[in-house]
Order: sequence, then structure tokens, then C-alpha cells
Amino acid sequence: MFLTIGIVMLLIKLIDESMLNKRIFLITVSILSLSFITLGHLTTNTDEIFKSDYRKIIYGIVEEKAKNYKNLSDQELEDTFEYHRGPEQIRHAFEILERQKLNIFKN
Repeated sequence: MFLTIGIVMLLIKLIDESMLNKRIFLITVSILSLSFITLGHLTTNTDEIFKSDYRKIIYGIVEEKAKNYKNLSDQELEDTFEYHRGPEQIRHAFEILERQKLNIFKN
């Protein structure tokens, strides 16, 4: 988004409005902006489509480890979960979820 705005601003500086009809200039800038935004969306969506299958697998592994958090070593807890406050805090967080029957502990 910011890249698109920057490119549009650069185009505005490079093109002398006195040489072009104002309407043609605005249409050109609009088309270029739309093209850059569309290209960005296509690039991002393509990347996300290829990653989606791996996310399901990884989230499944994380869910199984979370359900078995009491039996994991400190190192496994720190490597698996992105909560960088130490294994005691990770266990405490899971205890709260389990006690309140939240998230993976609902059933």
C-alpha cells in the first residue's frame, strides 16, 4: 500500500501536468494505482494459497502438543509455543485455559 502511494507520488513529480491534459493524467494515475494494488493482492493471495496446507498440518501438531502440555519438557514447550516468557508461564497459561474450559479444552 505504501509502495503504491510512493510510486504514485513519484509519478506526479516526474510528469509535468502542464504538458498533459489533467483528465488524462488523473485517469493514468488511477489505472496505475489500481494495477499496483491488484498486483500486490494477487502476489499475497498466491503465497497464502501455497502455505495453507502446511498451516493445517502445523496447527494440528501444535494442538496435540497443547493437549499434552503437562508431559512436555521445558525445551519442547519453548520450541513449540510462541510465548517467550518461559515454560512456567506457558504451563500456567494452559492451566487457565484448561480450568476455564477454553479453546482446545472446550470438550
